[in-house]
Amino acid sequence: MILKRVLKHQSTPSKYALADGVVSAGDVWIEQQWEAARQVAHQAGEVILAIDEIQKIPNWSAIASPPSKSRVGEPHPRSRASRR
Repeated sequence: MILKRVLKHQSTPSKYALADGVVSAGDVWIEQQWEAARQVAHQAGEVILAIDEIQKIPNWSAIASPPSKSRVGEPHPRSRASRR
């Protein structure tokens, strides 16, 4: 709930997701959240993607790590790699 309150006071648009209860296919779920945030960023120019309780998804850091300066309109790097 603290994270939601912080996001509410930001001027940058945000996409909030709660990872609590994501049991399997965490990589797919994270990519879905990334895509939803990308769509917001496409319209607004920028977005904060906040995933609460992400540590509950196994291997989350390898899945969720975007490049340091991801560009609006670019897919998540893992999505690109999986299409090769």
